[in-house]
Amino acid sequence: MSGVNRVRRRTVFGVAGALILSLAIMLGAPSGANAGPFGPCFLGDTPPPKLPDGVIRTPYSAQVQPSFPDASYQLISGTWPPGLAMNGSGLVSGTPNKNGRFAYTVSVRRDVVVPDPVDPDETWVAHCQWDIKGAVHIRSPLGARLAGVLHLPRTQ
Repeated sequence: MSGVNRVRRRTVFGVAGALILSLAIMLGAPSGANAGPFGPCFLGDTPPPKLPDGVIRTPYSAQVQPSFPDASYQLISGTWPPGLAMNGSGLVSGTPNKNGRFAYTVSVRRDVVVPDPVDPDETWVAHCQWDIKGAVHIRSPLGARLAGVLHLPRTQ
């Protein structure tokens, strides 16, 4: 679950600390899971692109989006096609050996440090998490060639 923690570089005590915190919240400092519409966890209004289709017995490599160098990626539901695996950086690769549709949900976690809008000696850490859902379609070589020419319905 996403959240926001305040990391103090110095300690503020008493009424002054409460006033600073109240002012920071009123000015839009991170205060919730995604810290508002333009907070550090906001990815935009467009959903991330899905993984591309693959072809059986053909090397495959694709990056789960959003892609961050400092994020961790974990498959939390579904399966990858046999022959494919995802590393901790979100790269799905291998050589698929079974055709079909394989649904997945990947959890992407990242900590984002943002400055305090009121006190330059303090920062906030937003613990961001996004659950990315999608499906990888693996086709036979003939099906992949025909799909480029004809519109073929996908089978389960």
